[in-house]
Amino acid sequence: MSTAENKALVRQYFEVFHNQRQLDLGEQILESELLTPTLGMATMMRAAFPDYQITIDDQLAEADKVATVWTASGTHEGEWASPIGPMASTGKAVTWTGTTTLRIAGGKIVEVIGTNWDHLGILQQLGALPATDPRIARERRRGMRSWFALIAAVLLALSSPGLALAQEASPATSPADIPPLLAQWAAAVNSGDVDRVLALFTEDGLWEEVAIGLAARGPDEIGAHLDRLFTAVPDITFDVSSGFMAGDRAVVEWTVSGTYSSDFPGLPPATGQRFAFRGASVFEFVDGKIQRYTEYWDAYSFLMQLGALPAPTAAGTPMA
Repeated sequence: MSTAENKALVRQYFEVFHNQRQLDLGEQILESELLTPTLGMATMMRAAFPDYQITIDDQLAEADKVATVWTASGTHEGEWASPIGPMASTGKAVTWTGTTTLRIAGGKIVEVIGTNWDHLGILQQLGALPATDPRIARERRRGMRSWFALIAAVLLALSSPGLALAQEASPATSPADIPPLLAQWAAAVNSGDVDRVLALFTEDGLWEEVAIGLAARGPDEIGAHLDRLFTAVPDITFDVSSGFMAGDRAVVEWTVSGTYSSDFPGLPPATGQRFAFRGASVFEFVDGKIQRYTEYWDAYSFLMQLGALPAPTAAGTPMA
């Protein structure tokens, strides 16, 4: 199948299987091993958010892989198996973002390479966790200087037993061969060398992290963010599990891990907490340099491992 046909197949998955609730389509487009869990997930989503819809914001495809950036929305009208336990209906409308990378073979989806979505945002919108004040969001975009206000509110609201650290996620296996530009990015961020990372960006390049509302533009802002990050987590490692180029754009699936060794503005005090969580990055290149870099990951998972949020009592609903 061509990349265009693969993208069309993935569109069917989101727009027909999910949005139109044509679950019988699953037998035609999903490998048998994916069929049962995916039907179960769709059934749970329909029970919790009966009117949920998924909008495709962007797609990248190369060879047998398709990466999709999406926005989902719905009304919480039934019990949801949230990361912090079952949540009864609130009647509240929610919107969340995510990414999904799939592998296609023989006209079917045969593998979920990675999927990431915003559990923290959903929990905040449902009132289970304190919402971020717009003023805090503006500060986060300038480097997260006031994110501690959110964490303090969360800790106050959740001052009960059970703030346990999560188990460390299993590290991904780095592929033997990813495109050179992506390999350069991985080597640069894993080196902890700010200048080495900045050399990969255009002068007006943009570094975004959707999960925390961060948008740093240009070498001064990006450099300041990276300097704080590399100081707080000197052993930070992005372990790439998949990555591909599609013209002047690219996507990478990764697991990031490290030790929170030094205080980071806006986060709880560092006590040597280990963390590991999955995410995805979308790149836009101009003349071989990064013009725009956007990370998608779940802030809930990160904050939970720092001890700022409770560990899951039930599995969160996946979104393939």
